[in-house]
Amino acid sequence: MTEGLAGADLARMNRSGVLPLPSEQGLALFDESARHDEPLLAAVRLDAAALRNQAEAGRLPAPLRSLVRTAVRRAAAGTAATAAGAAALGQRLATLAEPERADALLDLVRGHVATVIAHPDPAAIDTERGFLDLGFDSLTAVELRNGLGAATGLRLPTTLIFDYPSPAALAGHLLAELRPEGGEDGAADTAVLGAMSEWEAAIAALPAGSEGREKAVKRLRSLLWKFDRTENETDEEAQGQEGGSTLTAATDDEMFALIENELGLN
Repeated sequence: MTEGLAGADLARMNRSGVLPLPSEQGLALFDESARHDEPLLAAVRLDAAALRNQAEAGRLPAPLRSLVRTAVRRAAAGTAATAAGAAALGQRLATLAEPERADALLDLVRGHVATVIAHPDPAAIDTERGFLDLGFDSLTAVELRNGLGAATGLRLPTTLIFDYPSPAALAGHLLAELRPEGGEDGAADTAVLGAMSEWEAAIAALPAGSEGREKAVKRLRSLLWKFDRTENETDEEAQGQEGGSTLTAATDDEMFALIENELGLN
């Protein structure tokens, strides 16, 4: 099954923390699994150091997180650094003219493509060539999506390389998504989104079920409700109070939900 793996495939596996499993060992583990009455078993050879690196950078897949012990503070620092990098990219793009922004994002895409397919020279990659022609498959597509998502702070779809099938097309999409609104407003938007990414990273690094994480989530819910209410009130004023007050029309259950949100009980 694995005799057709190229160097790029093996490099990708090594980065992910999943190491090649020798045929003899794989078959032995398969035989061993038949002796266990478990609904799901996975025979996987893991690189603990690679997994720790991913955990500290905030990129370790959820199913593997329980396998790695890493200090919460170090993990938070890694995810915060990723968020800061995305914010810095946004601020840099805000200072560039449109052609320069396009070139910067094309270079960004080229660099990540080269890393994923183990190409020695990013500048030599044909940006008009399709990802499938460049050797991408479903696994490398996910790795590219994850890398660019971390670099830009965007939530990118798993179908990214199919929606935008060449590096040039993908860079154009990123340009549209990251295009500053202009002037101080654009810089302010970038700063706020960068701060939100840091909040997300810091909360994600807190242990699940911990008191600190629960308090942070409740606080965020309360803030979200407040801003939702402000937006609704603004919309009502713009419409001349058409349709009456939101609170007047609310049901008892909705009123209790609003109170719990305000008090941070939800």
